[in-house]
This record gives sequence, C-alpha cells and structure tokens, in this order.
Amino acid sequence: MTDSLELPEWQVKYNKQLSILGEMKENENLLRFDNRYIKISDITSQYYCEKKVELRYVHGDIDTEEKLLGREKHDEVEQELVEITMQQAWEQIFTVDRFSLSESLFFAKYKDNYLVFKPDRVLFVAGVPKILIEYKFSRYSRPFISHHVQLQTEGYLLSKLGFDISTLYYLIIIAPIKADRDSKYLSNIPKRIYEMIKLYTKDEQYGFRDINAYLYKFNKETAKRTLNGRLNTGIRRGMPN
Repeated sequence: MTDSLELPEWQVKYNKQLSILGEMKENENLLRFDNRYIKISDITSQYYCEKKVELRYVHGDIDTEEKLLGREKHDEVEQELVEITMQQAWEQIFTVDRFSLSESLFFAKYKDNYLVFKPDRVLFVAGVPKILIEYKFSRYSRPFISHHVQLQTEGYLLSKLGFDISTLYYLIIIAPIKADRDSKYLSNIPKRIYEMIKLYTKDEQYGFRDINAYLYKFNKETAKRTLNGRLNTGIRRGMPN
C-alpha cells in the first residue's frame, strides 16, 4: 500500500473525502427522517423556522415564485463555469494558483456527526481558501443571521478538513430578486473584492450599482460556538429517530 506521506496533498484530502463519504453511507446511527447526515442548510434554516425544515422532509420543497427566481439567477451566475469531477476539483485546488470552485459538495465529520455542505463558491489561492461566497437574490438588502451562520459553519468545517483558514473571509452578495444584471457582472464581483482586500481589512460593505456585497473576516471561535450550540440543542433534539 502506498504511504499517504508520499501522496500529493490534494490526493490525501480527496481520499479523506471518499473515506468520510463511505462511512456516512454505512452510518447506522440514523437521524430523523432516516437521514445519515446533517445538511448545513438545515442548521441555518432552523434559525428561520424549525417547522419549515420538518415540512420540507415530509412534503418536499415548495417552489415559491421568489425561490424559483432566485434559483434561476443562481443558474445564470454559474452558467459559464466548466463542470468537473470531484477528483479534478480537489486536484485543481492545490495545483492551480487561483481556483474558484462552485456548487461542490464537501463531507465532514465532527463530534460523531456527519455533515454535508455545498458553498455557492469558494475562492482558493495556492490551496488556501480565501473567500467563501454566497449569492442571495432577495427583496431585502442586508444579510440575515442565517446567512452568517451558514458561511461561518462552512468555514469552520473547512478547517476541520485540514485547510488553513487564518486568512479566510466570507462574502454575502445580495442582489434584487429581479436584478437586470448579466451573469458575468455578478460572477466577477468576488474577484474584484478579493483584489481590494488588504492585510488590515476586516468587515466591509461594497456597492455595485443595485447590488450590495458584505465582506466579513472569518472568526473560527465564533463559528465553533455557533455550530456546537446548534448540534447540542435544537438540531440534535429534532434529529434523532
């Protein structure tokens, strides 16, 4: 057997993802609704309404006009991206100087819980995550607490996967739900903001016409407390079968 120390870093981390995924599929400690894992989106949704999460599992998603428009806008932003395999993604994270990864699943294990998350986008530079990005299409112009919790949790789990998150930021981009902006304009906003980040940058707000972008310095301890709180209270009480 090849010693993992001889493998490139991307291969080690990719193999770890496969290992967690395999364990998750065999996990017999079923949660509510016979789930073998917890989706980060469910943790954040509970800040809005726990009953909403339950109804989604029982009856499926209900497509409101706002949700359909938001999904359409998300698809437009990602339409110019090239689809790659999970293995290719992990290789490029560590072999491409600047790599933007969108809509890719990550698998983590934390305190005997299997967790799955899919960031809208992550900007990696030389194998280091620099910005976690979330696009929101809404009639509101400011982020909700659930948006912060989602990105903080994703950032914390990236650290548990072995990534250096010491220089990590998270970015919430909020556009009007009927924003008349081409997809390339929206897609380029994270790159433009990354170029403006300095060593002393903390929290900033940027305006791009009718689009608001909120940049926050990731705080690992805050993220850890938030995740532990959800796992120790509502999410765990609501989940076991």
